[in-house]
Amino acid sequence: MGASARAAGAGIHLTVVSNMGTMNFGVLADGNGVPDVCDIADGFGEAISALRKAAETSGRVAAPAG
Repeated sequence: MGASARAAGAGIHLTVVSNMGTMNFGVLADGNGVPDVCDIADGFGEAISALRKAAETSGRVAAPAG
């Protein structure tokens, strides 16, 4: 997977990479400007689960196998 860098002056940088049915998320932040970056990163799983559930409910995506 490729690397990502926070742009000068940016407090936080989010990266999302989708490949062959998987999604990877990256979070880079200025610890002084974004002290709760771990809370932001930890919230990705819950948010993606909620989005997936909404998509399945709408009929726009098939439920995952298994």
